[in-house]
Amino acid sequence: MFVIGFNKTATTSIHHWFRASGIRTAHHGGYTRKIILAARMEANLAANRPLLSGFDSGEAFSDLSHVTKRRHFEANSLFKEMHAEHPDAYFILNHREPAGWIRSRRAHNEGTFAKRSAAAHGVDLEELDAVWLTTMEAHFAAARSYFATADARFLHVFMDDTAAGKIARFLEPDYCLDPKAMPRKNVRASAVDEQSAA
Repeated sequence: MFVIGFNKTATTSIHHWFRASGIRTAHHGGYTRKIILAARMEANLAANRPLLSGFDSGEAFSDLSHVTKRRHFEANSLFKEMHAEHPDAYFILNHREPAGWIRSRRAHNEGTFAKRSAAAHGVDLEELDAVWLTTMEAHFAAARSYFATADARFLHVFMDDTAAGKIARFLEPDYCLDPKAMPRKNVRASAVDEQSAA
C-alpha cells in the first residue's frame, strides 16, 4: 500500500501503527533508514527499473519526501506509476489542515527541512509557504482526478480522530487493524491546536 499524502500529515503515526500490526513498512529511510525511499524511487524511475526495486519485500510505503539543498522531490507524485506497477495496491491520500501542516513542516528537524527546501526551490523562507501550498494543492487535485476514474483501491482521508477507523475499514479486505492502536507520533507539545502532526 502507498501512503501518498505529504510528510507531517500523520505519516509517522500511520507507519508505526502499520508496523505494530505486523505490516512490513518502509518509511522515509527505508527499512534501515540508510536509504531514502523517495530518492531510491526517483533513481529507479530514471533507470527504467520498477519503482520499488530494493524494497521488494515491503507492504506499505510512506513519507515519500527527499529534500536536499539542490533538490526537493516528492515521490508521492508518482502515484500513476505506482498504480501501473501495483494495480491491486491500496492508496491512502492523507491530509491535514494546511496551516498546521505548514507550521509542522517549518519546525521539522529544527527548521533544517524548511531551509533545505527553500534552497532547493530557490526561494526565501518567507516565500516557501506559498510553494508548499501550491505543490500540495496540485498534488491533491491530480490524485483525486486520477483515482476518480481509475480502477483502484483509493481512500482520501483527513487525519482527525475518525481517520484510524476509516483507514482500518478501508484495509479490511486484507488487513486487521485496531483503530484504537494508532499512536500519535511527532506531536509538538506546544501545538495544542494541531491534530496528527506526525
